[in-house]
Amino acid sequence: MPFPTLHEENKLYLKGYQRVVGLDEVGRGAWAGPLIAAAVLVDRQQRVRGVHDSKLLTPQKRESLYVDLVKTIPAWGIGIVEHDEIDRMGIVRANALAMERAVARLPFAPDMLLVDGLALQGMDLPVMSFMKGDQRIYSIACASILAKVTRDALMTRVHRQYPHYRFDEHKGYGTAYHYKMICQHGLCDIHRRSFDLARAE
Repeated sequence: MPFPTLHEENKLYLKGYQRVVGLDEVGRGAWAGPLIAAAVLVDRQQRVRGVHDSKLLTPQKRESLYVDLVKTIPAWGIGIVEHDEIDRMGIVRANALAMERAVARLPFAPDMLLVDGLALQGMDLPVMSFMKGDQRIYSIACASILAKVTRDALMTRVHRQYPHYRFDEHKGYGTAYHYKMICQHGLCDIHRRSFDLARAE
């Protein structure tokens, strides 16, 4: 599969845009833990080799790229929506809120947002949405890696508090083992009560 490119970002810069930011989120389909989004402004002159959709990379490769990215990208922000907030507002609004919070953590206001898949509503900024954007657009792929590595690290820390669920392995997503532990131990504090946990994926 071809690696993501800067084609879309470069087209926008040629049109006069100055702060084009890629956005992506992780944790949307998980049974437990937060939704996390990343907003990334990339350096078009200093690309990191190997960047791709985080789902297509091994954990080791994601972590290595994360280290390289945070050294080279000019600006990035992380937005977190906790499990109880997701229960209160629903996953669609939570998804948008995570992205809004990520953008708010940037040291500037972007003049264009590039978003993976989701038609982002309610932002006071121009937005372009792309299907499979994390596989096609470099800044979105960078955001997918930063969000994924951040969330995985958080769920690994949570594992120490609730070791029998093995959040360090499945990161809160639906697996047969996760479902078995819910049946045995019930829901813990970070499980999403609003989700249908009646079956493992």
